[in-house]
Amino acid sequence: MSKSKKIQLAALVASALFTFSASAEVHTFTYDLDGAQSGTSSTGTGSGTASYDDVSGIFSWNYNYSGLSGTVTVSHFHGPALPGVNGGVQVGVLTPLNNPNIGTATITPTQGADLINGLWYLNVHSAVNPGGEIRGQLTKDLAVDNSAAIAALRKNIKKFIAKARAARKGGKLAAAKAFERKVKMLQKRLADFS
Repeated sequence: MSKSKKIQLAALVASALFTFSASAEVHTFTYDLDGAQSGTSSTGTGSGTASYDDVSGIFSWNYNYSGLSGTVTVSHFHGPALPGVNGGVQVGVLTPLNNPNIGTATITPTQGADLINGLWYLNVHSAVNPGGEIRGQLTKDLAVDNSAAIAALRKNIKKFIAKARAARKGGKLAAAKAFERKVKMLQKRLADFS
């Protein structure tokens, strides 16, 4: 990569670090996971936090679990559904075995409205309980510690910066620009926590 390209990339990253989005509202949520909410006799438990930026559509989560009766096979955020009612998959967790599990996804405004209205839940499925072993309804909570969501955003920013650099180095400018747009979007999201 040429020196001028490195300087341009560094400027882009620096610019993204200091970009603030004044109009975004970040909604925060908590949830406790257990077998009773999933309709199982599992003694497994868990808890988590989540956030949703209603401008960028970024949904971030951080949860952990323990004591499951089987190996985790898949995890999903479901909705719209009231507690005890089943809903469709809204966001699939791409790395369900990670514990703690930290991730982000972009959701639609309709999905965001359902989430804000308390109509989403996390369902952790296992080999023993393939329909879902533990479950927890997401509840809006403005007093959440956002450190896990911030850490997840920073991790994803670093990942996309590395991908942008690699794409530029490989001469794939369109891919590099796409990764740089993701960096800007995630940096805006990170600024909302400031």
